[in-house]
Amino acid sequence: MLQTINYTKQNLIKIFVISAAFFITSAFHPKGSAAIKYSKSFSTQVSESSDVVIDASGQHIYMVSDNGLLFETNSEGKIIRESDIRGIDFEGICMADQLLYISDESARKVYSVNPENLKIVKTFNLNYNAGRNRGFESIAYNASLKQFYLISEKEEIVVRVYNEQFEQLNELSFKASADISSACFHNNHLWLLSDEDHKLMMLDDNFQVSREFTMNVHNPEGFFFDALGNLMVLSDDMAKLYQFEAALIQ
Repeated sequence: MLQTINYTKQNLIKIFVISAAFFITSAFHPKGSAAIKYSKSFSTQVSESSDVVIDASGQHIYMVSDNGLLFETNSEGKIIRESDIRGIDFEGICMADQLLYISDESARKVYSVNPENLKIVKTFNLNYNAGRNRGFESIAYNASLKQFYLISEKEEIVVRVYNEQFEQLNELSFKASADISSACFHNNHLWLLSDEDHKLMMLDDNFQVSREFTMNVHNPEGFFFDALGNLMVLSDDMAKLYQFEAALIQ
């Protein structure tokens, strides 16, 4: 009887280990994971580009660079205007209520900018205890909840939730990728881009990955969805915009 009980315990342990391994594997490879390939690409004129956003009309595209510059470009990345704003390390950009919001990672600041004249409207100072180059890499805006998401790049990826006055509401740790290079709120979901993993992730309401897409883009630093639903991914090193057809991510 004792041998039978021990054997049963061993089997239970094995089942537990196998189940745990399956759970961990599933967590890092969510249902709906797929490889996607771009259909076309455009060379951009913005050096050291770090993020990109499109306005609600789908007619105006704005890029920021690692050296603290802001540009308006056409749909193929050609420069139309350059702002006279001079930051330190612009890493993330989004739009909210017809204003641009830019995350200056090293300075721990967010600037609201009028897209009409590319002038600063207001500056928000953020407190985040990390290395100089370990601030907020990405910014996105949820219009329904009127909340901003600011995400650090790596070495513990942190997602912070702020209200429109940039008062902190929540903070959580994100562990489903090696890094985060850009964020965007699209079709009622927060989407995150990983440079090192070369993948795009769609999150659910609990900030868990519900879908992910791997891509053949070197150093993907920013992205947006155009008016037709096409995914546009910005490569820093290659200085290119890559277009992925909307049908690939339906």
